[in-house]
Amino acid sequence: MAGSKMIKRYYAVVTGTVIASVVLYRQFTTNPAQYSDGHYRTLRIDESKSFVGPGSIIAVMNTPKMGTGGLFTTVTTSHKCHSNTDVAKSVNLVDCEDDIQAFRTHWYDDGAKIIQKHRKKNPEGKCLIISAIRNPTSWFASMFLQRGGGCDKDNWPTKEKLLRDFREFIAQNGYFKPLQGTLPALMKDFKGGSLANQIEIMDNNGGYSLLGPAPHESEVAGCELLLLSMDQSDLWPVVFEKIDPKIQFNRGASRVEQCPEYIEHIKVVADYELTKEEKLKIYQNQLHGGNFVKDWFDAYRYL
Repeated sequence: MAGSKMIKRYYAVVTGTVIASVVLYRQFTTNPAQYSDGHYRTLRIDESKSFVGPGSIIAVMNTPKMGTGGLFTTVTTSHKCHSNTDVAKSVNLVDCEDDIQAFRTHWYDDGAKIIQKHRKKNPEGKCLIISAIRNPTSWFASMFLQRGGGCDKDNWPTKEKLLRDFREFIAQNGYFKPLQGTLPALMKDFKGGSLANQIEIMDNNGGYSLLGPAPHESEVAGCELLLLSMDQSDLWPVVFEKIDPKIQFNRGASRVEQCPEYIEHIKVVADYELTKEEKLKIYQNQLHGGNFVKDWFDAYRYL
């Protein structure tokens, strides 16, 4: 199994695939049958059930460089959305047809507030939150490569310098705050267990895991959580169709697709395997933000 994950690392960088989590809100009712040993039971999608409708809210609450742009574009183009400027800087909110709203943010607290505000106005509406996780190897490389800007040659140093810069980036940024921004809180809300468990469930389900509803004490009470696996991203269109027939999946362009003339430069970073010391520094520096990075590294056998 470890070998298969090694093979998929480079694919994740060049295609921009991710593990995505989609949270769906419905009017909250307590359902004890949803629980098993303190965790929410994993279910399959009930295709007879409506997850999105008039008055819904669809939220991309996602870690940076985990497919945010493509997922948000998928929602906004499918539901004919247009801008709404009445939001905080950390949130991009749009109004859509059928009184649906959609937004994207990298911060759970900001997203939860938007959801609560929408629910007060639309108590019968549903909510779809999309979040994501990807292989640590591809994520660190992607985070670094985004700093280079566009595809202009002035933004690309020699391959040798690019690799040196990447290693300096890792050394100087042992604590990556955005990793703590969304998914740890969602996993806690839905009592999802470990990421390793969820990845195994998604593999068995054909690319997804459905959890929820979140309990009444949660800031996203009544939501359901749908996790999508990066390793089965080719199945995302099928999964989205089951959730919301109006959604037409739109994958964001990868760095290779954006800058094909620099594919060899990108490979230098994408193919670089962090040393044990580099990984350990990140691991140790992230601990004061919680156990999420340990869970993340363990799920991908990264350390």
